[in-house]
Amino acid sequence: MTLARRSLGLRDSATVASSLLSRVAPAATSATDRPVAPPRDAVTPPDEWSAQSPEGLVQTHSLVSVARGLNANAGSGAFERLKPIPTGFDALDQWIGGGLRPGELVLLGGAQGVGKTTLCLQLARNVAARGHANVLYACYEHPEEYVLNRLLVQETIDPTTVGPVTGLTLDELQAMIVGEHDDHPGRGPYDALLAHPAGASAMTALGGYAGRFHLVADAPRRNNIETLEALVAEHRTRDR
Repeated sequence: MTLARRSLGLRDSATVASSLLSRVAPAATSATDRPVAPPRDAVTPPDEWSAQSPEGLVQTHSLVSVARGLNANAGSGAFERLKPIPTGFDALDQWIGGGLRPGELVLLGGAQGVGKTTLCLQLARNVAARGHANVLYACYEHPEEYVLNRLLVQETIDPTTVGPVTGLTLDELQAMIVGEHDDHPGRGPYDALLAHPAGASAMTALGGYAGRFHLVADAPRRNNIETLEALVAEHRTRDR
């Protein structure tokens, strides 16, 4: 009996609330009662235009102009922008549309010490090693010799090997170079690497792409975007 009274009370409250709302809320109108705006006339497609802004002259390109320009430049490498360059990491390539594309900027961020430099070196190494493109690497933290040694260390490690890592560490490689210079002053600094089990194969692998891997000289002092643009433009001019 108690439950029945409580349930009846809830129904009575709901009825009162519905009655109050119906007095306050305006009556709903159907879609046919609403005024219909007259259709707008189609605008005339304008010609391309430009304007002077504080940053200089800015221009517009309609989609028609973009398509015509792509067709007109079909023989000048315009379609190369549509061909991605694989990074060598399949999971990463899936996220960025198949790889890197000319004219695009990919920003890699992360906390200190998480491996940004190592990943960038591996990406650049993979692109150069596969011959898909020439690499221009600008390192603002370390000298050129450091980048070379990091690449050599990577080449001594076989990622497909199961078990303990048998490659060299950066400290071991640098100690080997110093020891070779002290023990044999007339020999090259990397001659000792040839005696290491993985050293010979690392030197061979590096030699396969060393000519396609370029470093920006004096990068810590020449680190603006204009420097990189000038080097890339000169390379494209010479590559024609």
